Order: sequence, then C-alpha cells, then structure tokens
Amino acid sequence: MWLSRCAGASLAADKGEGNVLVVWDFDWSLVNENSDTFVLRELAPALTDEMKQLQAERPAIFGKGKWTALMDHLLTKLGEEHMVSRRQIEHCLEGIPVFVEVVQVVRELAGRGCEQRILSDANSVFIDEVLRAACLQRHFSAVATNLGEWEPYAREDHDDHETHNDDILRVAPYQPRDRPHGCPRCPENLCKGAVLDQWRAELRPRRVVYVGDGSGDFCPCLRLRASDTVCARSGFPLAKKLEAMKDDAKVLDARVAYWEDGAELARALRAAAN
Repeated sequence: MWLSRCAGASLAADKGEGNVLVVWDFDWSLVNENSDTFVLRELAPALTDEMKQLQAERPAIFGKGKWTALMDHLLTKLGEEHMVSRRQIEHCLEGIPVFVEVVQVVRELAGRGCEQRILSDANSVFIDEVLRAACLQRHFSAVATNLGEWEPYAREDHDDHETHNDDILRVAPYQPRDRPHGCPRCPENLCKGAVLDQWRAELRPRRVVYVGDGSGDFCPCLRLRASDTVCARSGFPLAKKLEAMKDDAKVLDARVAYWEDGAELARALRAAAN
C-alpha cells in the first residue's frame, strides 16, 4: 500500500480541521491524458496493440479490474524487450498534456488554504514525476495510488555486446492482495471510496470537492454529502453514471458540476471551494 506525504507540502495541510478538502483523480483529471497508455504510445506503440490482445485473450489475468497487473507486465516489457530507459520514461512524463488552468487553480486553491490530495489508479512514479515537472509537489499533502518502484536491470547492448545498468519500472497494487477491500464497485487493487472515508475521518473537512472522470471515481462520489461537490468530466464514464442517476436523490447527495476543459474545471473548483 503506497501513500506519500509530499516533501514540502503546502501549509494548508497543517491548518487543522474545517478546511476544504479537494481530492483529485490523476488521469484525465489533473492531467489531460491517461498516463499509462501515454507512455506506452509514445515510447513503444506496439505495446498498445499487445495490451488489447492481452485483455482479450487472457481476461482472468489482464481483463476487467486487472489494470495494475497489466501495466506491470507491459512496463516490464517496455524496459526488457523494447530497451526503453528510465530517463526516457521520465522525459516522456515531463511532456504529458496538462491544462494550464489546472496548474493555476491548484496553486490558487493551495493559497486559499485548501487541503489537496491525489487519489489515483495510476502509480507513484508517474505521479511524482509529473508533479515534479510541473512544480506542483508542495501543493499536495498526500497521494494514494499504486506503488511504482524502479528495479535494477542489467541490459546487454546488441551492438557493443557490453552490459549496461538501468532500471525497470514495476507496479504493485495499492491494496494488499492478502487484505481485500471487499467493495463490489471497485477494482481489487483500490477502493477510492474507502480511502476518501479515511481522509474525511482524519481531516474532518467542512466540505469535500472531488475531481474525477472514470468508473473508479463513482464509489467515492456515492459517499459524498450534500455540502460536497463532484467535478465530473463530461463525456467520460463518471459523468455518464451520474447523469443516469441524477433523478435519484437517495443515491447521490452531492452537487455535481460538469466540465470539459481546464477553464471550466477551474471555474467549478473556485465556486465549490468557497
């Protein structure tokens, strides 16, 4: 289980209970991409085709709900078979698309005393690298995600037949396999709703604002209260689920704000965090 407390975190984390807690999903929310598929597509496009093939042919291992295992497998192949170095991956992540308005509003919310945390099904290495490149690390007090670790790897160069030392990225699930979370809505590696409950109990915020887009963000949204807000990205799975149940007041208590781009998200966050 990996949960980082970012070095040099914003002073908002130390102001005690009663703050606004802003919880960010990462892929397609904080960044304007899926970081996993972005790295594969940019550095070894053939692996994106292999990814689809593995999902279809080996569903018990790499199918629905098995994304972390699939990425661990493909990232290992990225280094071992496609000879992609650690520095190439880090450099690729430095160029991942991010809305400029999102960068601005993260800094603005931190300045207003909001507690900001990331809750993501990506991995710690990818998130840390993107935050570092965007100079946003100090604005997030915690990150809950799958554990990414660099493992030493000796690679033989086929041209000079010499051995070169590098690192291969491995990914392990946030939720320990021997301690399942038991939530039927969530993939086995992470129940975002359970993490949100832990953070609410820890911080006792007066309001929660949740930024998300995917199916995995549905569970935490169901745990929000009438004083809270969901910022759901239009056209993505979370928005579709919320729209389908918008008339059922018994299911969802929180207000919903839909957004399509960075400017709309920034406006929604400013309003929700007041």
